[in-house]
Amino acid sequence: DGKAAGVAPAGACGSAMASFELWDEAGQLVAGEVGCVSGRCYTSFTGFHRVANAGSVQLALTARLLERASFAFWDLGQE
Repeated sequence: DGKAAGVAPAGACGSAMASFELWDEAGQLVAGEVGCVSGRCYTSFTGFHRVANAGSVQLALTARLLERASFAFWDLGQE
């Protein structure tokens, strides 16, 4: 199983950079993204994957983590 890591929501008026990472059982970074937390909103700036489907797993785990942390909005930054 991989693991996901992130940051808790920033204060109501503050913002903070955040990263979410997915590591494999061998300790290799296989997917991740960088974004910004502002209040209960998270905006994804960019992401990557090094292994097929790892990006999809990382996105699913990020969604779950944001939900558990009571985020209200996730902007994927897509056009």
